[in-house]
Formats: sequence, structure tokens, C-alpha cells
Amino acid sequence: MKRTLPIFKTRLTIIGSDGAIGLPASYLASLRPLELTTISSKSSTLASSTHTVHTSIVRPNCAVWPFGKALDSWLNNGPFDIRVSPGMLGFSFHCMLQSYCVTENQALRMWKAFRGLALESRELYMELSREFGGIMTGGSGRGHLASPLVAGDKETVLALREKLLAVGVESNLLTNGKELQDYVGQLKVRQPRLMVRYPEDFVLDLPRYKTQLLHRVATNGGIHIQDTVTGFERDSRGNITTVLTLGGSRIPTDMVFYAGGWKARHFMKSCLGVNFSSHLNVASGVRFELPGHLVDRSIVCGSMFLAPGHDVLGNPITDVGQMFLVNFTDPYPVEKHRVQAVERFHTYFDYRGDIPKIWNCVGRPITTTGLPILERVAPNMVAALGPGMFGVTVGAGLAQRGLSLLLDNKNHLHHQVFTRQSVWNITSAFLRDKISSMRISTQQDPSPLPPVPPPAPTHPPPHRTPPRVIQLGHRGAMTTVLASTLRKTYPYAVYPSRSTVAAIADIGAHPHAVLLVATHGPLAKLPAHYGTHYVHANESIAAVLAAPETRHLSGIVVVSGGMPSVMLEDLVLQARARGVGFVYLPSLATSVVLLLKAMRVLLSACGGGKSGTGVRIEDIFHLEKKEVPSMAHRQLLAATVEIFGEDGVVVIAGEERIREALKPQYPRMAVEVAAGSDGETAMVRRRFPGLVPVVSRSFRVDEEYRNQHRYTLQEGGITVALEQSLVNRAQLISPVRYAIEKVSSGPPCFYGMEAGAVAPVVDFEPAPSLVTGVRGIISRLAAMGSITSIQVRDISQDRVIRGLLTDGSGTMLCSQKTPELSCSLHVAAQIDGQDFSISVSTEA
Repeated sequence: MKRTLPIFKTRLTIIGSDGAIGLPASYLASLRPLELTTISSKSSTLASSTHTVHTSIVRPNCAVWPFGKALDSWLNNGPFDIRVSPGMLGFSFHCMLQSYCVTENQALRMWKAFRGLALESRELYMELSREFGGIMTGGSGRGHLASPLVAGDKETVLALREKLLAVGVESNLLTNGKELQDYVGQLKVRQPRLMVRYPEDFVLDLPRYKTQLLHRVATNGGIHIQDTVTGFERDSRGNITTVLTLGGSRIPTDMVFYAGGWKARHFMKSCLGVNFSSHLNVASGVRFELPGHLVDRSIVCGSMFLAPGHDVLGNPITDVGQMFLVNFTDPYPVEKHRVQAVERFHTYFDYRGDIPKIWNCVGRPITTTGLPILERVAPNMVAALGPGMFGVTVGAGLAQRGLSLLLDNKNHLHHQVFTRQSVWNITSAFLRDKISSMRISTQQDPSPLPPVPPPAPTHPPPHRTPPRVIQLGHRGAMTTVLASTLRKTYPYAVYPSRSTVAAIADIGAHPHAVLLVATHGPLAKLPAHYGTHYVHANESIAAVLAAPETRHLSGIVVVSGGMPSVMLEDLVLQARARGVGFVYLPSLATSVVLLLKAMRVLLSACGGGKSGTGVRIEDIFHLEKKEVPSMAHRQLLAATVEIFGEDGVVVIAGEERIREALKPQYPRMAVEVAAGSDGETAMVRRRFPGLVPVVSRSFRVDEEYRNQHRYTLQEGGITVALEQSLVNRAQLISPVRYAIEKVSSGPPCFYGMEAGAVAPVVDFEPAPSLVTGVRGIISRLAAMGSITSIQVRDISQDRVIRGLLTDGSGTMLCSQKTPELSCSLHVAAQIDGQDFSISVSTEA
């Protein structure tokens, strides 16, 4: 990574710069044009030998892991003596609420967000390893052994494997004792009967990693102060202007990034008045070292982990750690706890040598959800807290996101997942669901007595009555297709945009109706006369929700290419308050949703601005399509800018008006007007070294209808093109049909913000590299039965293409050899009747 030359001097202070988050934050900040000051109270942080970046072993039910892991340790693993303090009560209560009020879907969403963060960190560590070298040790992968101390742990290990397989994390099952022992290394396993082998993990050599980063920060001009921060001075707006330390230093600053460790809760309350008591606590445990590399890679067994490493003198050692225990800091672990830890180790492994070093591992900040907190705690201060035992695993990603939030004011994907939830928010969401279900059962049976079961029917029960669909707005080609197609399935009525009162009366006369609103243009307008006199859709929807006659409305489906987010959030809140389902469909093309999901996976896996990286975005529509570029094109561009940053791309637009339209939205982004040929792209790349060129093109063709988008990503000699297309408006109807069924007969108060929430759109898992990402997409499409053909030019001569078509079990997908193929690989698929394809070209 090259340091950006100074252009301006913003003063940034990083507190806790020696830890799992603060250290990579200091390094990343030193690459920016900043006046950087880093502060840490002592140099012992990250002093242990190793940390496994375990991106594959993170549990899908990672919510409330501190609560669950503490119970597991106390009940099953030879309980430690633990004294729970009164200060633990609020944290425990919050943990219990998370346990009972977090659904499986929410837990899975949290896990995906956490794993995505871990993969971001992993990619950064891999890049640091390529730059510095020697910061990793041992073999890759992680072995997960069943614990002989925990009853039923074999079934638990297998169940975890199945859960992870279901969400795309591949693994191998080892039951052969010799093969299992060979994978572990020299250390003899007492019961080598079962192991799950996960492939993604690697061991970070912390002393080498820390030394390299600290040296580079100093080389890049960062000033380090070893001191303890005691307070801040703030201006009238709450901005922090000066950082005060115990040693008497007064450090003027413009921005503050806090990555404090186990004292964070006390620091936040005393210095900022921010109370984290119910969200943040401290965990501890025991660690020790064995001489030599007795294991070849990271191994987990019950509450214990092992990894190869090096001590401060560079001698090979085996790092052994116990599970961290909640509130185990007062009193600290004492001799009997260390004895218990060693006894556990001997129960798992047959080791007869010395244990020359054993110490207390005190002070791991943990949260009630098991997820870290990334929060703006002052106008110019961001805090990254509580990654717990996953500190280094997600530390680099948290550092990257935190700096982006602080310096660029940019929220990342899943930002809300890493924001604190109050007790009231958790409880109220739970109560709303309960009240909604009670209200439905009351409406179905008003009698307070239990209903008498009806006699067994002698004939099949009648089909459910389809809901009445009331469409508001009838001008335009798409609204006409909606009305003509859907009225064949549902009782249907269409009202002009200015007839909201009549639509309300119709809803009042037909309980459990569904309102369908189809809008035009980027401001979500309903045309009263085609092309003129628009009515804003949000006003009509708000009027429907406010009317007492619509109290039995089942749901609202909004088809809109660009309803502003402020309007949308307000409508969702109103609908949920009324107990009305709400589905927003920014695009009816499920193939576009698939394209967006796939490109986000590939972008996240992409190296991020490396030499040779390039992007091309194209949309092709019929002549009547006035919007240039299309809404989906804008979404593809926004996702690209989000990954590389406004300062990291140069957009090559085809027209001056597009440049003028992009400038207000992306003021710091370079935009050039050019034809977009290879020669011009190369010229722009030379003019803007270090920036990723993004060619943006829109084409209009003389056809009755066409909806086509193509996203091309080039990196490291590999070019991947994702494309969707459809040529019939009738293919766009199915998401609306899915949405109507969902709000009329699905869960109470259901809401979704894209076609993928209601239509069968495939989800893809994050990937550590571009090739792995493409392989994952192809494998997932194949598993869903969506692939219609696979063509290759010459698979025998192309190792990359062979790898793309090989699944986790080593089986290669069937393909057809096509020598005249313009690319190396072409995969055609269909999703919801719409075409989707992947083309890959390599230099092989």
C-alpha cells in the first residue's frame, strides 16, 4: 500500500492504537494525508504469540455468545469459581432479551454481516502479508474437534457444520484417526474420532505483524505517545478539540478514533457521559505456551484453541488458550484457575512435556449480541468496541469501516447490525409481534371461549379467497401490463392517481385488500395525464394509511424506480404502526436483483484499486426509456463507489449531461467525458494513476421492449462480466404477484425492500478473492438448478476455468467445448424466467 501524498492537514488522534482495532487503524490512517497522533497506555496489547483469523468457524447463531459460552464453561467444563458482581445485572438482562427476542432470521443476518466483516479483515491481512511478508505462520485452515468433556458435543460440532454448509461455508469431515492426527501435527489427540476441517482460517503471527505495522506508521510520519487519556475539551457544538492525558499532554485534534479495550465502558462514561453498561462487559481466561510447533495449524477443541507461533525471541512455540469467561476480572484468574486450565488441556491431548509459561489473559471487551459496536459517540469521534475473542479476526475490517465513517462520513453495508439496541427497542419489537398475532386471532374468533372443533369435512376444503387488489395510477405501459395480467388472478380495480378518495372507499368496502401503487421516474410520481401533472405517490399512500376506513388493509405494494429514502422510511413506519404489510420494489426484474447481489460479492472480493483493476457498466433499453442511465445502472455505480470510495474511482461517462448529473451526488469523484474505448481508458488511467476507471454507458435500441444490464470487472488478468436481460414486460409481473401473496397471507406486518425479499432470488456468500467469488456464484446457481448451459473454449489449457467449475467435493460441472467462444467461460442461467449469464476471460 502506498501512502497518499499530503494535500491538507486534518489532525487525527487514535486512542488505543496498540490493539486489535487500533493498530490497523493507525496503519491505514498513516496512508492518508493526515497529521496523525496515536496514543496507547502500554505496549503489552497484542503481546500474545498468535491469533487465528477464523472467518469460517464463526457461528451462525453468534448472537449472545458471551451468555451461552459462559454457561457452557460453568456447567460442562469443570466450572471455574466466578463471582458475579451487581454491575453484571444490566448486561445479563440485555443478554437474556437478545436470547429470547432474536429470531433465527435475525441471527443469520447478524452472522452474515459479521462474517462479511471478517472476510474484509482477511483480505486486508492477505494484502499486508503480500507487502510485508512473514506475518503468518503454520498451515491454513482450522480443525474443530468434538470436546470429550461436553455431553453431546459431537452432535453439536456436526450440527454447526450443517448450519455453515447451508450458508455456503464448505468443510470436510475427518473420521479416520491417522488422517485426523496428521492434520493436527505432533500433539497427540486422546480421542481422534471426529474432526471438521474448515478451509479459510490462517494464523497471524502477532509479534511480527505488530512490529511491521508500528514501523510503517512511524515511517509514514505518525507520532506515538505512550500515555493514558483522561478527558477531552469540547467546543459549543460538542466537537472534541483537545485530548488530555495523564502525563499532562494537551493534544489538539480535529478527529478522534477510539479503539480502546477492556476499559472502554468506564472511559466512555467518565470522559463522554455515554453509558455502555447494558451493552459492553469484559471477559477473561487463561493462556499458556508449549515449546516447539506441536500443531501445524489452528485447532479448536471444546473451550480450547491451539495454534503454532513464535515467542518474542523468534523461537517456535504452540500457543494454547482457554475460552474467555464473562465478568472474570474481579478477582483476576488465580492459581487454581490456571491449574484447572492445564487439567482441561491434558484431558484433550496426551502431552507429557513442560509448560514453561502460563499467564492470565485478562480484558476482552464483549457485547450482548456477540457483535462489535461501531458508533459515532461525538460529532467528530467514532468508537469501535467489543469484538471480544474475535478481536483480530474483525479488527482490520472494523478499523477500515471506522475510519471511513469518521473521515468520509460513509456508512457501510450492514452498519445498523453493529449499532447498539436499547432494551426498549428489543422489547417493543417482541411485543409488537405478539400483539399483532393476538389481534389476528381475536379477529378470527371474537368469542372468549375456546372454539369447538368442527366435524371432519367430507369434501376438500375450499381454496383461500384471493385478496382484492386496488391499483392506484393507470398511466404508462407497465401499469397497463400490471392491470391486464393481474386481473386474471385477483379481483381487481384500477383508479386514476387523483382518485385516492375513491380507492379508500373501495378498500373500506373490501376487508383485507391490497393496495398496489406503480410510480414513474426518480421522484416516484403518479401521472394524472401521461407526461404532465404528476401526483407524488407518498402523499397518496399516506392518505390511505391515515383513513379510518382502511383499518383492515392487508398490505401495500409499491413499484417505484426511485422513491427517496426519507419518504420510504416514513411510509414504512406509518404502515407498521397500523399493522399493515409493506413491500417496496425498486426493480421488478429479479435478474437485476441477482446481478446486484453477485456484483457486490465480486466487488468485496476484489483487491480494491490494485493496478489493472477496471469496471464497465452498461444498460441497454428500448427507445422509449427516457431515464439515462437507468435506475439499476445507478445502483451498480453506487455499489462500485461504495467499495472503492469517491476518491478511488474515475468515471468515464459518454455524455456531458451525465457528468453534470453525477457531480452533485459524488462531489469528490473524478468524472471524465470520453467514448470509453480501450485506448481512451488507458489514457484516463495514466492521467489518474491509482484510481479505478469506471466506464459508464447507456444504449437505446429500436425494439419494442428491452431491459439489459452488463457489469464487467477486471482484475489481475481475469475479466468477469455479469449480465441480465429480458425482452417481455410480462416477465416483470411475478415479483408483484409474490409481494401481493406475501402481504395478504404471509406473516403479520411483513415488509421487504427489494424483489429478493419476496421472489426466489439466490443469495451468495462473501468470498476472499475474485476467483473464489465467481466459483461460489456458479456453484450456488448450479445447486439451485438455475444453470441452463456451460460453454468453455478450452478447459484443458486453463487451470483457472477448471477451478471455477469444480465444487467443494472436487466434482467438476459438465460443460460443452466451444472453440469459437469469445471468452474462456460462459455460464447461462435463468432466474424467475429471466436470463442471467456469467462470462469469464483469462490470460491463460
